[in-house]
Amino acid sequence: MSATHRFIDFLISQVSELRPVLDEHLRNNDQLLPHVFMGDLTRFVVDLHAESLQKTAEASSSQILRTILRALESGMESGDESVKELIGVSFLENLDPDSLNYAQLKLLLGEELLKQLAMYESI
Repeated sequence: MSATHRFIDFLISQVSELRPVLDEHLRNNDQLLPHVFMGDLTRFVVDLHAESLQKTAEASSSQILRTILRALESGMESGDESVKELIGVSFLENLDPDSLNYAQLKLLLGEELLKQLAMYESI
């Protein structure tokens, strides 16, 4: 099993709410495509973040979001270049700096995620 597959397994083990996202990904692709899944994860995170900003949002939305971002930060800290590339190219690069809540989401990112994001922002 590749490091990227292990990282996605780690994500799912940390955040059970990602299981339906993975299941749909597998139904659509017949296999795990790590970079495509991370695009799915990006959309999930952006939607979850928008939901967490609603006054009627449950506290669980914010907690799930923070857990996902901590897991991504852990992946960036892992030192595994394939995992760091997966997160950078297929999560961070898919964040839209022109989106309404980008600046607020960026405030939730850890140090390593922010460093990598800064590289994409400067391009």
